[in-house]
Amino acid sequence: LAAHPELGRFRLADPSGSPQRFGYRNHAKLVFRSRRVQHGREVLLGVYRPGTHSVMPAERCSVHDRLLQPFLRDLQEQVQERGVPIFDERRRAGDLRYALARSSRMQGAIHLTLVSARSRPVWLSDLIRALRRRHPALESAFLCTNPTPGNALLTRDIRPLFGPPGLVERLGDRVLESRPDAFLQANPEVATNIYRAAARAFE
Repeated sequence: LAAHPELGRFRLADPSGSPQRFGYRNHAKLVFRSRRVQHGREVLLGVYRPGTHSVMPAERCSVHDRLLQPFLRDLQEQVQERGVPIFDERRRAGDLRYALARSSRMQGAIHLTLVSARSRPVWLSDLIRALRRRHPALESAFLCTNPTPGNALLTRDIRPLFGPPGLVERLGDRVLESRPDAFLQANPEVATNIYRAAARAFE
């Protein structure tokens, strides 16, 4: 702050870590990838390795909210079992590209956004029915159509499939509603501390 004298009245608090080491992250942004294995093809649901487009599995990541962990594992398995065509970046072929899953501790609810290169994929209804049957916490689902090259996960073409349009979460004394393309802090406890500190700064 030394370079900005006008901010001199503000004092930085000491850094503080997350109250929880695991199970804190309230949303997952994961990429689908298909790879050849000995007996056919395997579907990966994960994240890019740093600086590459090589995918490492993350559907079992322990930092995801405990409501999301079994859901993400089952999503990968259901996509695998149904033979959903996974988008191939090199050939520009296939359908399913990304999954964005968000959770609300206040509601015990999950919102899922699937990103497909096609706007009317034939596998979509069957997959969503299976997920709803197996996971009562799945409150809403959306389809984002994204045939574009590049690293952008979402486009403006987001279509609701069922359920309410916004996920409601409580952060301290604030209740927020967020849509599929909205930004929301990934760690609810840390976000609560940020809001409280901001409120104190303006008292």
